[in-house]
Amino acid sequence: MRQINRISTIRLVKVCQLMLLILSAYLNAAHFGIVISVFPLVLCFLLELFIPRDYKWGFAGRKNVFLKNVSPNVENTILLVVVILLSALAVSFTF
Repeated sequence: MRQINRISTIRLVKVCQLMLLILSAYLNAAHFGIVISVFPLVLCFLLELFIPRDYKWGFAGRKNVFLKNVSPNVENTILLVVVILLSALAVSFTF
């Protein structure tokens, strides 16, 4: 399978994955059904297949995508907090 090599494209894929994760949380909170709310997660997983191993999510990533001069673990922790906060904001709009 072909891997993405340009950092700008990797950033674009990561932003798309963030939006898909938030969309999935919103669809699940709005009671659209489990099949519809899982579909963005499947798309997020499929996008992850094209990213090189050094730029993966979580602690498997060894290089930074968005931030400079911090460790990849700090960047992943910041992104996790951002995803949780934005998902909570999206879910709050359903109530």
